[in-house]
Amino acid sequence: MKHKIGVNTPFLGEILGIIVVVVGLLLEGDELGTVFFWLAHDMVIVAITAREFNEVIVLLSFSLCIAVVYFSKKVENENLSKKIVFLSSFFIGIFLGYILIFVLLDFGFFQGALITIPFMLGSGLLIFSISQRMFEIKEYRLFFIKLKNIKSVLYLLVVAVLIIPNFAAMSGMLSEPPSIPSSGFGSDDRPYDVNVTSLDFIASNFIVENMTEESKQYDWDVHIYTPIPVPDNMPLAIFLHGYEGEEESVYIDTLETIASRGVAVIFPQYASNYDVSMYDDDYLEYDGGGSNHPQHEWRYTMAWEGVSLGANYLENNFLEYDSSHLWVGGHSMGTGTSMYVVSEAINQGWGNNSLIINLEAPWVHSNYSPFNGNMSNLPDHTIVNVVEYEDDIVVERCIGVWEFDRIKTRDGSENLNENQVAYLKVYSDTRGFPKLISSHYIQATMIRDSLADHAYYKRIDAQASFLFGSANNYSEIISISEPVFKGGGASMTDMGDWSDGVPVKKIEVYSDPVGIDLYNCVTKPGTDDK
Repeated sequence: MKHKIGVNTPFLGEILGIIVVVVGLLLEGDELGTVFFWLAHDMVIVAITAREFNEVIVLLSFSLCIAVVYFSKKVENENLSKKIVFLSSFFIGIFLGYILIFVLLDFGFFQGALITIPFMLGSGLLIFSISQRMFEIKEYRLFFIKLKNIKSVLYLLVVAVLIIPNFAAMSGMLSEPPSIPSSGFGSDDRPYDVNVTSLDFIASNFIVENMTEESKQYDWDVHIYTPIPVPDNMPLAIFLHGYEGEEESVYIDTLETIASRGVAVIFPQYASNYDVSMYDDDYLEYDGGGSNHPQHEWRYTMAWEGVSLGANYLENNFLEYDSSHLWVGGHSMGTGTSMYVVSEAINQGWGNNSLIINLEAPWVHSNYSPFNGNMSNLPDHTIVNVVEYEDDIVVERCIGVWEFDRIKTRDGSENLNENQVAYLKVYSDTRGFPKLISSHYIQATMIRDSLADHAYYKRIDAQASFLFGSANNYSEIISISEPVFKGGGASMTDMGDWSDGVPVKKIEVYSDPVGIDLYNCVTKPGTDDK
């Protein structure tokens, strides 16, 4: 018969496990938001890797539960039992810490997209909870009022919430999303290999002196992606990253996709974080998708300095470089930056033969001159995609509507042709597994999925091809690429089919979201989103 193990042993182990998780976060040394971002990154990588073994994970999890029960009946040694209870309690603390982290990240980042991670966390908690209880003395008196038993019931509830909703997906019972296209836009079949050159970059003193200490220590670079071999006429693309998306690894699939179509790509790193402690919160104002944040001036200037450095490198090293054909795109914070950068680019004479602007999940732009960008100078041939994502909880939806209207109306001077401008809404579809979640972050390489393949990568792939075709007078390339991002037809809106033949929810396309008062943005005065 098993010997009684003190109730303090499980609590001590659980507390130590939680402390280990907290200390691990603190030892990262970065701001908490940055630490959580990279934790989310790691969880996504684990989830994507584990998807191939879902059925094995299910079988292994429940086999281990049975093994724990069986082994507990064989152990009679009191000291060994104590050690197993303590070790099990320690791992319960570890799992509880990561379950809490996952819940926070799921609310603000994953949006229910991950299935494997919660199932694995729930399975781990279940295995060690069983181990903790089975190696304790079997006392059944006052079961429901003893603290350790109430705790065990609570753990089982947490396990149920994590495992039961995800069991069907983990067991392979649900339909699968459409795979990456086997050919054409969005596929891996592209005409050029890609070379990467990184240039050291030192921003102007007035920018650096306003950075946070962490940003001052960062090694800032400008990354140049060029096609191999270099085509006769090589257009220019500029991609502006989102908040804390400085690492090129966050967007590497985007950069390589564009460059592999024969386009030179400049990816300037520019600092997200600055010391604004001298500014009172009451100073900040939002209006019509813009704000008077002082960071705009520093961010935009640094981004443009990086673009200029990259452009000088291309000018001096490639006779084939042709900036008269230009693509400018940005994600989140990078959309506001894009509006400034495209204005500066036009002042340099870039994009005067073809110009594509692609804004993803838009965040605010600067609302004071000269950093708000002058849209009145946009050429008549400008083509625009502004893209909203259904389950984006990071930014205010009206921001994209207002920025789209600024571009379409050229800041109220003269409208661009309606067939050249499109406001897109991408929907989530949770019919099968993996779930397709239209979140703020689908442009990030580490969470690339079927939704990203069909709603994002296929479109920018076609945009890059169109730009290359325009630069080289290839009418066939222009004709097959244009419908994928222009005109609102099936090539632009279709998202493929689930494995059971049901179509994935289509993209909705609007040419005048302000005119139809989408989201009541006409009368909405501003936004207070981050």
